[in-house]
Amino acid sequence: MIPWHGFVLITWSNCVFVSRKQLISYFNNFIPLNKVEESELIARSAERLVKRKHLLLQENDICNHLTFVVKGCFRMYKTDRNGKEHNLQFVAENDWITDISSLHKRKPSQVNIEALETSVIIQIERKDLWHLYTHFHTFDRNFRVLLKKNSLNFRIGFYKTLVQAVRSAIKLF
Repeated sequence: MIPWHGFVLITWSNCVFVSRKQLISYFNNFIPLNKVEESELIARSAERLVKRKHLLLQENDICNHLTFVVKGCFRMYKTDRNGKEHNLQFVAENDWITDISSLHKRKPSQVNIEALETSVIIQIERKDLWHLYTHFHTFDRNFRVLLKKNSLNFRIGFYKTLVQAVRSAIKLF
């Protein structure tokens, strides 16, 4: 294993194969990948081991990765002016987490993404994501499906958090 900015880059070939196979299987649930696309995905992604409580993304940083959770659990949260944390999204195995707005618009993130347990992730850097979008239409279509699915899940989580906040405020009166 090789340390990398708070992560551990996993270099065991058998472990990488199993995790990447899980990622390929995920994509094949939507629009199947051919062998060239599978190879390109493997070449343009990196697997990392993330320790519990580590922040994948910190508020005001620019998001540079799309992250697939192979094993573990993450939360996306926002801290208000009073220092209170508000959970916006929880993501577990076989799902994705990122600040899509920060990733695409290159603007500072307004959220934090934290590992709730020691986790294994696969990340695709922004430049590699663009390469996959532009050179392989299957990825463009797969990521569109993914974005729609995650956008809906994020909105549902956000509305639940908002409703809880309103209920708590009403109890104060």
